[in-house]
Amino acid sequence: MKYLKNSNGAALVLTLMIITLLLLFILTLFLQVTNTNKQVNRMEQQHDARLIAEMGVTYLRAAMDNLEEDEQEISNYLEEIVKEANNIGDLGGGRHFTLEVEIPEINEAASPIEITYTSIGVSGDRTEEVEDTIKITYE
Repeated sequence: MKYLKNSNGAALVLTLMIITLLLLFILTLFLQVTNTNKQVNRMEQQHDARLIAEMGVTYLRAAMDNLEEDEQEISNYLEEIVKEANNIGDLGGGRHFTLEVEIPEINEAASPIEITYTSIGVSGDRTEEVEDTIKITYE
């Protein structure tokens, strides 16, 4: 049997193998970090969209708390508040909310009046909807 007496190239081969393994490990780690970062960004956008939709609910509820009880004015007041809310525009970073309100027939005989609406929050490419109902009773 012949033994190799010249092992000068073995160190080079071993070094190249170690470098290759290190690069594969680093590449795998880089891909994992990139995917995690994308997932975190998506979840943040979805959470922001939900919070912005809830902000629309809070906005309309606060506006309705300022309503003075005059049944002829409710429809006009509600339309004005919705128009004002939808014209607020961008909250920064492509985030905004929109209110969609079904204005019911309003008369004192229909007490309590139920106003059902949807607040749509948008953050980046994520959209969340929150539905709510406001009841107005005449005394």
